[in-house]
Amino acid sequence: MFTNLIKTEDLFFVGFYVVKNSQDLELGPYNSSILPTALIEKGKGLCGSCWDQNQVRLENDVTTCNNYIACDLETKSEIVIPIRKDGNVVAVLDIDCIQKNYFTDND
Repeated sequence: MFTNLIKTEDLFFVGFYVVKNSQDLELGPYNSSILPTALIEKGKGLCGSCWDQNQVRLENDVTTCNNYIACDLETKSEIVIPIRKDGNVVAVLDIDCIQKNYFTDND
């Protein structure tokens, strides 16, 4: 899936946000040294907009994203992938990297 050779030391956060109700994503299983945002509103940040738009969100420089929710200073790029059941988003997979331009459109 990912075109880069994945190095786990480059990935700062890998986790799921699960649809809690019609307005909120709730933090699910994750791996990171940070304490991430526990609830994200629909349409807010990359995770909330991925859910709202039902499409992959890719940001190769999070400092340029107007709708970004920063949990740390380490993350430089991020990809968020919707997890669907019967066409509806039930969760999103959120992957943060410490390098800019880490992910590609192929990812």
